[in-house]
Amino acid sequence: MTGYNVPPWDTWVGYFDDAPNSGGSCDAYLLAYVPEKLVEMANSGIIVNPEECILWLSDADTRIRKRLQR
Repeated sequence: MTGYNVPPWDTWVGYFDDAPNSGGSCDAYLLAYVPEKLVEMANSGIIVNPEECILWLSDADTRIRKRLQR
């Protein structure tokens, strides 16, 4: 069912591939933009996602999050 976890293509910011064993929560991931009007709806989907493969960037341990925080 993971194919249904893909955000609309026109919201994609980029696909990132952190080095394997980088110590982060994800090795490869798709970063997507969520319009403010849809944040609550998106969060509802994240909460019930059985694969737990969707999360907010602020909750991810990835190189892009760390870079953006600097």
